[in-house]
Amino acid sequence: LAGDRKEIWNLLQGFEKYTHEYQIRKTKIVLIQSGNIAAELRKQGLQVFAWSDAPGSTYSPHSHGHDETIVVIAGCIEFEIDGVRHLLEKGDELVLPAGTVHSAVNPGDKPVRYLICS
Repeated sequence: LAGDRKEIWNLLQGFEKYTHEYQIRKTKIVLIQSGNIAAELRKQGLQVFAWSDAPGSTYSPHSHGHDETIVVIAGCIEFEIDGVRHLLEKGDELVLPAGTVHSAVNPGDKPVRYLICS
């Protein structure tokens, strides 16, 4: 991770570390409670896109040429990285460094809403 992104990454607490240095924050982030998480993330210099997926939606294994952070706003989504599945729920955050191969599915019976940040 470069520059400000690395600084932001180092400031965040409550992460589990894995082999490709992707990180999952299972402790619910405080910004969710503020009600304006997108604005707060933009203040940190991130581009933020609101996204949602219907129940059963899937994404085949893929990677991105840029760092990506996912913040779940409502519902749940399961990511698979290096053969390990991670269920993310409201308030959870996933940091994916560029080039990390991952897939995803909404295993719930309700839509999942999340922010994609880069």
